[in-house]
Amino acid sequence: KGNHDGIAAFIAEREKISKENAAKAKEEEKQEKEKLFDPMPEEIKTQEDLLKCINGYGVCAISILSYEPDFEESVKQHNSEIEILKNLKEKTKSVERGKKFIKDFDVPDMLPVFMIVNGKKKVYRVDRGAFDEESISGFLKDVRMGRGRFFSYKFEPQLDNEKEEKVKDEL
Repeated sequence: KGNHDGIAAFIAEREKISKENAAKAKEEEKQEKEKLFDPMPEEIKTQEDLLKCINGYGVCAISILSYEPDFEESVKQHNSEIEILKNLKEKTKSVERGKKFIKDFDVPDMLPVFMIVNGKKKVYRVDRGAFDEESISGFLKDVRMGRGRFFSYKFEPQLDNEKEEKVKDEL
């Protein structure tokens, strides 16, 4: 009988330590994420990146930008647009460039475009306003306040470079 009480006490102590360690690890992870805040917008390059964004916590803000490295004006415009996104990300702390994505979500092909996607609810909303900090901030505020209309989608968002079928060109 004495052995049983000792074992039960030992197990209870281990469970308590385990719970404390789990809580500490969770708190450290949270602090680490806050410490490592990177204001640079994340670039969506793969299907995995896209799914991580839209299926993650909250909503996924996606901006589709035009970038032609051979043209100085395009590079300047792109840098300006990135700066807008950096400023917005810093303020809220809370991309994709494919034609298929544009078609699937019925996004205007006049780039740049800013949109919100909630992968868990399978809804999205496109900002039809100007691509400037004030306009996008207003759009994000409307989304947070529940104003405006979201549209549902029933497909898995795809990047152009994913699952491409190679077609042979025959003469």
